[in-house]
Amino acid sequence: MMILSIIGSEPVFSQQNKLNTNNTGLAKQAEYYFNKADYKNALNRYLRLEKTTKGNDNSNYNLALVRIGSIYHNLEKEELSLTYLKKAIKSTQLSNDSVNLAYTFNGLGNYYRSKKIIDSSIIFYNQALEIFYRMSDFKGIAGINNNLANFKFSEGKCSQAISYYYKSYSIAKEHNFLQDQALYLLNIGAAYKKLNKKDSAIYYLKKIIENSNKGYATLNVSRGYNELYEIYKNNNQFREALYYKELHHVLSDSIFNRTLNEEIAKITTASEIQAKENKLKLLKKQDELNAAQISKQYYLILLLALLLLLLITLLYQLNKWKKFQADKFQAEITEEKLKTKLRLLENELLKEKNDTKSREILTMEILNNNKNDIFVTIQKLVDKYKSEKNDKILQEIYQQIKNNTRIENDWESFKLHFEEVHPNFFISLHEKFPDLTLNNLKLCAYLKIGLTNKEIAVLLNIDPDSVKRSKIRLKKKLNIELGREFNL
Repeated sequence: MMILSIIGSEPVFSQQNKLNTNNTGLAKQAEYYFNKADYKNALNRYLRLEKTTKGNDNSNYNLALVRIGSIYHNLEKEELSLTYLKKAIKSTQLSNDSVNLAYTFNGLGNYYRSKKIIDSSIIFYNQALEIFYRMSDFKGIAGINNNLANFKFSEGKCSQAISYYYKSYSIAKEHNFLQDQALYLLNIGAAYKKLNKKDSAIYYLKKIIENSNKGYATLNVSRGYNELYEIYKNNNQFREALYYKELHHVLSDSIFNRTLNEEIAKITTASEIQAKENKLKLLKKQDELNAAQISKQYYLILLLALLLLLLITLLYQLNKWKKFQADKFQAEITEEKLKTKLRLLENELLKEKNDTKSREILTMEILNNNKNDIFVTIQKLVDKYKSEKNDKILQEIYQQIKNNTRIENDWESFKLHFEEVHPNFFISLHEKFPDLTLNNLKLCAYLKIGLTNKEIAVLLNIDPDSVKRSKIRLKKKLNIELGREFNL
């Protein structure tokens, strides 16, 4: 029974929402008794607090509902506990009170755990844990992990329970929650004890004793002594068992005496608190007047803050617009550069196309010239054969070949292709120099596409020297000085 009681123990969660200046002495009294585990006096004051704060002080109203539900749970009045926790859920959700909503979820987890409805209990614990994580409430996080560990322990899953207990202890140690550290060490030790891992149990229980000077609760230290006594006794180490049993008795007597003194102090404190409550009532009206003044100041500050926010927003939008304009200008520059590059590329492609066309014209002329050479040769052979044999069929062949050796037709084909590449070339020449002959025009075209004297000679059926002389005569007609190149 001692072990189950220890494992079932839970740390008291810290109340995150601080009482403001308008909180009544009643709320302070209720918190005082609750933290002292004086549930009778605490319940009386929380019930009164519920009535006085309903509809005008959401924070304290929610606190009262959660605390009443928690007290009824500790007093094992579970149905009353559930009634108040349901009211707390509705109220905290309506008022967006995340802190008390988390405590409500924790209370519901405790309720369903007492009813052994495991799934529902874990769901509510996890919901509370999620809120505590979001609010960085490490004391709450450690407490929920301890509750989850209690579940595992009650199911006999001590190894899993130890994992949760150790997580709680690590958080408490990191944030210096002294009383909670002692409780979690006690729970770890008890879990190892149940697993029959004596050495591990002793290690963690002795850590409570070693750190008792840090301010650990005397009750937890006393329980640590008792746990060590039982471990040593069960392992027939009677000398050590007797030692820790004696320490447990001494500390238990001390706790009893201190409890008695605390009860006396409670009576005295209750009287003092009542006197303070009366004083607070007299100050309440003054507080309300001060609150009205503070409210005016608050709205003034809020207005200034809104104006500042508006100014910041305008400056931000202005900077955003300037950046947009700069980006737009840069984009236009980039686009213009791309267009320029595209035009250059198109010009290069056009030049390449023209060069290709010129080469095609040249190739066609050379092929035509070769064709004419072949026809001329055949014509000569036919002439020779004709003079010797006078064959009518050969005469007809001769006539057909003769009909197909018309250079004028080849020139017209060349001219057609040339003007596709250099439109209006011949018209412009004829307008400027109307005396140019057909041969002059041909020579100008061949010079335009950059043919050599030898290539021109082949096309015109003349020798290269004749081409040179023709170029000299052409320069005179075009008024080009001798020694200068053609620029057609």
